[in-house]
Amino acid sequence: AASHTDLDKPPVLLESVGRILQRGLDHRPTKAIGLLQDLSSLKKAEEAMVALGYQKARLRDLQSKLSPHFLFNSLNVIRALVHIDPKSADQAIGSLAELLRGNLRAAQTNLIALSTELSQIRALLHLARLRFGNRLETRIRVPNDLGDTRVPPMLLLNLVENAITHGIGNLEDGGIISVIARENGDRVHISVSNTGTLSEKATHGIGTLDAIQRLDLLFAGKASFSLSQSGDMTVTADVHLPFTHLFHDA
Repeated sequence: AASHTDLDKPPVLLESVGRILQRGLDHRPTKAIGLLQDLSSLKKAEEAMVALGYQKARLRDLQSKLSPHFLFNSLNVIRALVHIDPKSADQAIGSLAELLRGNLRAAQTNLIALSTELSQIRALLHLARLRFGNRLETRIRVPNDLGDTRVPPMLLLNLVENAITHGIGNLEDGGIISVIARENGDRVHISVSNTGTLSEKATHGIGTLDAIQRLDLLFAGKASFSLSQSGDMTVTADVHLPFTHLFHDA
């Protein structure tokens, strides 16, 4: 017998219409109204499934990834260390492996624990300090009780990476990168700050717009992102997330 492909099959909606009509449209108005309501609900359900599929695809497009430029610089640092400081080179390889594992994890989930994201950030900053030396000072201030807060994977990591590349990397004397989190009512406020000045390109750049869209999709408008100049030489990225998005032990 000839095989049938999915294209040969009638759409799910049409199949369901047939089943509804077969249940017995006996010309009674109340019966007809009920069948039409069933059909309307089915159509809405299919539309919701299509919208959900689009949302998942859009989230994949917006998913943060490690910059190839940063990876290239990190590999160059490791290559140099192999000959002059094998122990530091080994530690740097461990940090790079941690970042690559996080990059793979980011493709598999929409939210991770803040503590996991901070592990990635520490690995990133370790590699950056090997490159910049005393030019880079780092500060991470996050209360332990916020460690289970859910955040989009690599969202904060990419903010830190941008702070390194477009902030500290452009300053001859280097500067400071700070990651601070605090509870603010029913929300969690996380800020990433760096020494530097904010450019117009960064304010309206693709990275900023992607971060805003990603938060909107994940938190249905209940999260926010902003980038601003704080004082003469400090750029701050602020992320506000609903405090209800937490992991709870069973």
